[in-house]
Order: sequence, then structure tokens, then C-alpha cells
Amino acid sequence: MAIRIAEIEEDLSTYSEKMLMSVATNYGKYSAEYAQAGGKPRKSSSRRSKTSPSSSESTVVTALNGVNNNGKQSSVVLP
Repeated sequence: MAIRIAEIEEDLSTYSEKMLMSVATNYGKYSAEYAQAGGKPRKSSSRRSKTSPSSSESTVVTALNGVNNNGKQSSVVLP
């Protein structure tokens, strides 16, 4: 019985994937139809938008941009 249920679930998953791909092909992954079919719209960019550093990040940068051990001024560029 459990094997039969697993087979049915696998068939349903395959059918669902094909249906969603068909909707994406016809309407696009950014369409309302794609969302209605259960698809999640892709993000417009995989990178995070740049924002000002948080207070903890600016504290680290301030500490690093200070005077080094030799008493000389140094600057550190963080990626």
C-alpha cells in the first residue's frame, strides 16, 4: 500500500511540474496565471540591493580605518 501511494505521489509531482512549465511557457514566469497555477515568481535580481551599512558594520570600518600599529594612517577597503 505504501509503495502504491509513493508511486501516485511521484506521478502527481511529475504532472504538476509539467503543468507549471506549460503555464510558464505560455504566460511567462512573471504572470498572474503562473502565480495562480502555484508558481512563485522569480526575483528580479539575485543580488541584494546595496544599503548603508548597519551600525555594527560602520563601527568595524571606523576601527579599521584608524591608525595602525606603526602610528601611520591606513585605509581598509572592504568588499
